[in-house]
Amino acid sequence: RNYLIEEQISRIFHDENERKLWLKKAQDDNLKDFLATDFEEAGSVVNPFGCGRVNHSCRIDVGGFFSGMSGYLSERNLLKDEFDYTEFKAVTGNYRENVFEKIIFAEGIGVRENPFFRNLPIHPNKGHNFDLQLSTDTEKHIFKKKHFLFRKSDGGYYYGGTYDRFGNGSQTDEKAVEELRKGLEEFYPEEYTVASVNTAYRPTVADRRPILGQHIDHPNLFVFNGLGARGVLNACYFSQHLFDLVDNGEELPMEIDLKRFQG
Repeated sequence: RNYLIEEQISRIFHDENERKLWLKKAQDDNLKDFLATDFEEAGSVVNPFGCGRVNHSCRIDVGGFFSGMSGYLSERNLLKDEFDYTEFKAVTGNYRENVFEKIIFAEGIGVRENPFFRNLPIHPNKGHNFDLQLSTDTEKHIFKKKHFLFRKSDGGYYYGGTYDRFGNGSQTDEKAVEELRKGLEEFYPEEYTVASVNTAYRPTVADRRPILGQHIDHPNLFVFNGLGARGVLNACYFSQHLFDLVDNGEELPMEIDLKRFQG
């Protein structure tokens, strides 16, 4: 199954200055193939200054991908369990009745509870998003103003997400909910229903680089973390780097290696 969905990104301009800035950036050799200079108007949303089209754009069906991956792994001896660090013997690789030659910890902000990697400078960034039902469907575009709006495969819509470096807990923050409502109502003029408010944490790093690598004292332990808000975009690229380290002993680029934090 292909989880890559090719959909146009339509950037809703706030004002005339944004239109001018878009046209200026579209002259850049690195961007001119992606930023269309013929502006469009979308009939389903409020866009008095029009929309800029991003060419060659797409998104990942993230929910479908993880569901499919879970099924794939379940057919191939997947062990699903809540990992208990106290039962793991790092020197031998023993965990309960199993022995593992190598272990990669990909835990997001949960790494802060990991006794082997808890000192890594991972900072949680809380985000909120909406699952929506819209009374009137939009064009099948990925709309972007302050946040993203797009139609999902189940007929509902995703809208989000917020960024909060100081948020904590899994509870919903009313300030973030209000931010989303205001942002949506700026350009969607019809009735809508919030089916659910979802929260999650992005594992971020101050230098905006992921943290990959091998434990300094336990060479059988590895970490894959710190992908922040761009995990969907960059995970495959960086996982190949980690694979090359784990399987082939190839050095990681220093800008993503956990060694950059080890003195």
